[in-house]
Amino acid sequence: MLNIRLLLLLLLNIRLLLLLNIRLLLLLLLNIRLLLLNIRLLFLFGLVIHITSILRSEFCSLALLLILLITCRVCGGDC
Repeated sequence: MLNIRLLLLLLLNIRLLLLLNIRLLLLLLLNIRLLLLNIRLLFLFGLVIHITSILRSEFCSLALLLILLITCRVCGGDC
């Protein structure tokens, strides 16, 4: 009788361990998905910052060129 109880407890423990392992595995997969999503978002954020800095530098260059052209027009084109 004691052996049957121990066997049932052992089976119950194995079942609980399997359920716990499945939950942990699902959490691990969810964490991996979230990590990959974060890596993608960081890449996109870095790309946006890079493009913004390029556009900002191009805009500054165009603004300086426009200022020079206006200055040349004002001073009569003898720049």
